[in-house]
Amino acid sequence: RLPSLPTSNNNIKGDVMDDIGDEMLQYEIDNLSQEEEDALGKAAREAVRKYEEDMMMKQSEKQGVRSAWDAEMVQPPAPAAAFEEEAFTASEETAPAPEAAGDYSKMTVAELKDILRGKGLKVGGKKAVLIERLEDSS
Repeated sequence: RLPSLPTSNNNIKGDVMDDIGDEMLQYEIDNLSQEEEDALGKAAREAVRKYEEDMMMKQSEKQGVRSAWDAEMVQPPAPAAAFEEEAFTASEETAPAPEAAGDYSKMTVAELKDILRGKGLKVGGKKAVLIERLEDSS
């Protein structure tokens, strides 16, 4: 039976329990038969081997993920002509043509600002101000 432990300080209680646990464990280890001691040693070596095997497997998986990520991220740069062609095509698709716009009031503020930027004009203000600025620039 364990002695009663002080309850006023949980830290002291934990320390006392640790000490009692350590003493009990040491008593059990000291009283092992040779056969039990050999079995315990064998189990400990097997646990260490299994742990090291798991760590090597995790490291290998981690390296595999890293290699796949590197392969995706490190690609040769695209030729400059292809890049410029893609950029030109993308800008044609997204920006409305000012001449085709005719009626700026049907356009969104973002579209109006894109046109203003293209003309090198200020992009700040309410939609009515943006439309007026575009009409004045035409």
